[in-house]
Amino acid sequence: MQYFINKEYISNNSLLYYYDSVGHVQVNSTHDIKRNNFPGNIVHIVTSGQGTIIYKNQKHDIKKGDMFIFNAYEPHRYFANKTNPYKVKWIVIMGGDSLKIFNWLVDRFNLANDERTVESVGKKIDLIISMVKKNDKDKYRISQIIYQLLLDLVGYGSNINYNNNAGKFITEIDKYISKNLNKKITVKELSQFMNYNESYFIRYFKKTLGTTPYQYIIEKKIVASKELMSFTHKTISEISDDLSFLNASHFIRVFKNSVGLTPNHYRKSIV
Repeated sequence: MQYFINKEYISNNSLLYYYDSVGHVQVNSTHDIKRNNFPGNIVHIVTSGQGTIIYKNQKHDIKKGDMFIFNAYEPHRYFANKTNPYKVKWIVIMGGDSLKIFNWLVDRFNLANDERTVESVGKKIDLIISMVKKNDKDKYRISQIIYQLLLDLVGYGSNINYNNNAGKFITEIDKYISKNLNKKITVKELSQFMNYNESYFIRYFKKTLGTTPYQYIIEKKIVASKELMSFTHKTISEISDDLSFLNASHFIRVFKNSVGLTPNHYRKSIV
């Protein structure tokens, strides 16, 4: 076990990031910490074994490769697995705007097992431990390392937030298109529905779905046309009208570009 408590920076260096404590430890099977309030923002990385963390009334089982972050000012509890207690490296971060950053982070995630992020954060904790062991008290260097560690966490949190937003974005787009398949849907109309500037909407759409809004709308209409050809006796012209293609020729052209067959050949192939 290596455990270092910082007593020097707390009172007079609040503008800098600093560690309140840092270290790594192999806990025993009876390890059980329960607090209602503890000053600091905690990062735990499990390097072996298993355990459990309860935070914000949610229970999280943790294992090797997991990283858990929490604002320790709020009630929390963590304890070891009885048969396979964990080994953990940790840091308690204070100073600067760390509390504000952690409040932003814990709104987005608590548990992370992204190998790249966990490894990068772990290396920075190891670097601080190494400095402390050598009695290196360069507070500016330590603050810089913690700042880089926080950037790792913010980068991961931003990714999570982007993915969540992307999921909502796709869901709303799909709902709107499905509801309006019988109409001519324009990119401008779609961007207005989503409350986006049109040019930004096109860029964000391409980044999120890997295709243009126009092509996405067309593909949704192609899927709908396949269903109509499979389950109704409507003519190609009627289907074209139902889905608001410019005309039957336009429908046939875009269908063939997408499927590789004309609508009539496709219909024959499924009979």
